[in-house]
Amino acid sequence: MKKAALSALILLVFALACRGFALGEGSSVVPEKGYEAVDTLDIVYTPADAPAITVQMHEGQAYLFLPSGAQVEALTIGGKSVPCTLTEGENTIRDALGKTLMLTVMQSANLRSVYLVSEDAENAGRAFVEANNRHTTVVQAELTIVNAQGKTDYRGVIQQLRGRGNTTWWWGAKKPYQLKLEKKADLLQNGHENRTFLLLAECFDATLLHNTLCLDIAQKLGLPSPAFEPVDLYYDGVYRGTYLLCEKVEVRSGLLDILNYNDLLSRQYDAENLPVLQADNRYGCPYQYLDGVDADNRENGAYLLEIDQYFYTTEDVWVSTASDLHFTVQNPGCLSKADGAYIGEFLQRIENALQNGGVEPETGQKVSDLLDFQSLAQFFLLSEWSKNPDYWRGSTFFYKPAGEEKLYAGPVWDFDIAFGIREGESGTTGYLRADEGWLGLLCAMPDFQETVRAVWENELEPMLSALDLDAYMDRVAGSAAMNFTLWPYGGGYNNINKDTVYGTWTENLDFLRDYLTGRLEWMNGNIAGWAGHTVSAAALTLSYRNADVPACAQLTVTNSRNNVALSDVQWQTAPDTAVPWHNLYTVTATLTVADSCKLAEGFAVTINGDPVTQLSADTRTAKLRFSFSAPKYESALYDGDDYGMLYQYDYFVAHNPDIVEECGTDDPAEMLDYFVSSGLYEELTGIETYVPEAFINNYYEMMDAYYMCDPESCAQYYRENVVKEDLLGMEQEAFPDVLP
Repeated sequence: MKKAALSALILLVFALACRGFALGEGSSVVPEKGYEAVDTLDIVYTPADAPAITVQMHEGQAYLFLPSGAQVEALTIGGKSVPCTLTEGENTIRDALGKTLMLTVMQSANLRSVYLVSEDAENAGRAFVEANNRHTTVVQAELTIVNAQGKTDYRGVIQQLRGRGNTTWWWGAKKPYQLKLEKKADLLQNGHENRTFLLLAECFDATLLHNTLCLDIAQKLGLPSPAFEPVDLYYDGVYRGTYLLCEKVEVRSGLLDILNYNDLLSRQYDAENLPVLQADNRYGCPYQYLDGVDADNRENGAYLLEIDQYFYTTEDVWVSTASDLHFTVQNPGCLSKADGAYIGEFLQRIENALQNGGVEPETGQKVSDLLDFQSLAQFFLLSEWSKNPDYWRGSTFFYKPAGEEKLYAGPVWDFDIAFGIREGESGTTGYLRADEGWLGLLCAMPDFQETVRAVWENELEPMLSALDLDAYMDRVAGSAAMNFTLWPYGGGYNNINKDTVYGTWTENLDFLRDYLTGRLEWMNGNIAGWAGHTVSAAALTLSYRNADVPACAQLTVTNSRNNVALSDVQWQTAPDTAVPWHNLYTVTATLTVADSCKLAEGFAVTINGDPVTQLSADTRTAKLRFSFSAPKYESALYDGDDYGMLYQYDYFVAHNPDIVEECGTDDPAEMLDYFVSSGLYEELTGIETYVPEAFINNYYEMMDAYYMCDPESCAQYYRENVVKEDLLGMEQEAFPDVLP
């Protein structure tokens, strides 16, 4: 940048205000006398007891990002300390030569600031760390943490500074880091000293609140979870954005208070220099261990495990089950062959119990004796409430304490791409994993259902109902304004649903707020139907997609956790005297309760929300009968082809009186002839289950590619393939009302 005489303005554009609104707009930082003409980049903010912060260029604009508690009188201009004052009033002040220096100054609020200063910034600074392998590129640096009032809380040496993470590291421009201190310290001021800490980039989270919300709730639930706090990060004098300073998931006091088995073994073995080997346990499941470690403590060992279906092959030690579920062994990293066999077989016993109705077939142990339902229910509900796409595929931790053969869920981890922002996982309804693998088997068990319902109703739902999103927003608002000046919303994540990423922080927060409201409402309704052992109600869904209603209709149990099954479904058909183009369908069916369950006295059934008559009921079965009105299918032959899926005489005549008038007759043969020869091209609707525009929209790519969306050709495709391909000719399936 060319040098400019600085008798003028350092324009202060404060975006530090809460909720992203600008305060103090039009204020100026005005230097007093005693400066010289300097380049903009020669302006430095030097706190009293922290590393200097330099002006940085971003998209052609000069910025000075100030931390919480900064005082503008600490500016250094051209190497000289120049007293400055913050004034209200004019936006521009010019010097005698008419030159003006425009500098956008932004300031954070409420957060502590973390300063990383590389030992060798020129050769081993941030650019070097980020350009090389995240695991093997390790540098040294000095760490300073300054509180929101501008006072130093910590200064020390980082013995190892490197990148971390997988998706964020490879796809995100804003990189995460791992710090290993020279000496243990209580960086998070929670009473626990540690050497290893993380700086999470929150790159893909356009609210900067996902991890904070979930980790905070996990702590309130009593689930093991790392301590954390949002901070402003400065790396070699340059602002890098809002980060989450937090503990690493590991075995240690204050986070996971179990035996640190790895510490015991690492005193005897040099894990870094031992080769890895693979073997099969007695169930034939492969695992990987360190050759040369002689340990066999079985249940007396303690284990920290992570489900990692994506990256387990990059780890030294891991185990697997017969269902191809892979767990990396985070502790002990010095995993022996004997211990690897033990922990893999223990996990397989859990899997066998789940697949055998909750009882381990060899020992007779209940799965609830091997798997802690309370912690797993908490973990399951937190993950599903937030729609965390990573859970049960990765970032899913369990631990087994020493001397106990029971697996517990936690610590919880990794919620940055949660809350419905990932492609294919948007919306506030549905579960991600409740029907998969171990979780699917668990969610079908009445014992676990009752635990889930109790945790939701007594613990999690009251917390979520009282959740004050504004308090979380206000804490990071100033930092967020600076962060999103540098980084795009959504962070360039290529699997993000673009419809969930907005152009302002406020809009992204509004999306999160709407998600939280809708998700809470849906989960309340769904979990109320987790029956447990006593089934008091069942909800059924009835829908149809085309005119042949008895053939295409679907009658299903809405919530599989109702613990009832349908059988003996029978249909009767009669004309509907009130609607000539409809039939009246009467259905009888039997509901049977699942094993170990019973129907409660007063058991009630609804279909599409309407109450249903029960012909009889006992503790095991209930016989139902209900009626509804829906379209009737009648064969409509024309030149040897059946148009009954596109046309029904009564409907066509009633809804197209102008055609009857034009033809001068309502003769059935002439009406069908008109519909086939002209009506298809004119996009006339001949039956309520086929709406030309809706069908073309439903299958637009195919209809456009093959038929150029010609209405007659598209209608013929529907007629020929509706049953074979289960095509939908309406905007959505029909869900009829049950008649009283």
